[in-house]
Amino acid sequence: MSYTEYFDLFYAAQKKDCKNKAFLIDVKNSRNDLASYEEYHKYHLAVDYITKKLAKLGCLLQDENNVMCILLDKDQYHPHIDSLKRNPMITGDASCFFVKADSISDKEFIKILCSAITKFDINFSFHFMSGKYETDSYAEGKTKMYRGYMLPMLEYLSKINGTLIDKNYISKNMQKCDEKWQ
Repeated sequence: MSYTEYFDLFYAAQKKDCKNKAFLIDVKNSRNDLASYEEYHKYHLAVDYITKKLAKLGCLLQDENNVMCILLDKDQYHPHIDSLKRNPMITGDASCFFVKADSISDKEFIKILCSAITKFDINFSFHFMSGKYETDSYAEGKTKMYRGYMLPMLEYLSKINGTLIDKNYISKNMQKCDEKWQ
């Protein structure tokens, strides 16, 4: 089944006290903006930076359903981790980070993303959105919002009503990132 058949479960989960949350970043206009290896590599450096920061802060989910996935060499991740269990879940130009719901706010996550944009001199934009989900179990996905559908669901919704994060956003909205987020 397609993730689009689960909008009802997604919107219902947003009203519940779910224990898990997902943050999505998706490169806007990636066909052009990630055309060079240098820019593509910067994207992966940013994902790795965010992953390590979330882990250091104790926010990143790490268990049998959420295996921390960091860069091994250049732009390669561990090949033997089931893609549905990777945290973050990465598909091309989109990454979904799975965290404990109350461990970090959207604003705090955006500060970490802004630190990565600044640190790696990223000149492209990210669509950003977050949402809560109820289960890591595909078998329960018929009645509960399933983790595996969060990346495509948030990727789609981020283009409609998400936040666009880039250097422009940083100059307008962020005075100075607190050292905690750098």
